Amino acid sequence: MGLRLSDDEEVVSCETYPSFPDSSVKVMVRTRSPETRSAFLKRCDASEELGRSLISFDDGPFHEEVRRPNLTRSEQVFIADTHGYNELRLSYDEGVESGLLITVWAIDM
Repeated sequence: MGLRLSDDEEVVSCETYPSFPDSSVKVMVRTRSPETRSAFLKRCDASEELGRSLISFDDGPFHEEVRRPNLTRSEQVFIADTHGYNELRLSYDEGVESGLLITVWAIDM
């Protein structure tokens, strides 16, 4: 699904949630530094979660509005492009272990 670990990461815990039709795995990963965290996100091909909406004013043409929720919350969320019916969602909070503990949800849809 795109999860790529190196020697700079440590798996802290792993829980499975088997269910039909969507099953998932929650993996807690600890990185060594903000730099290794960034490298981990890059290896997973993860990008910042964006909120997108189509907006029209006074029956005018639609335009896309993009929101960046990471700018307004402590939890930083990233989504990996898995090319299919799977989702890899990675998140961390700077207030928890200095942001070095990453929650990874791997969801098979």
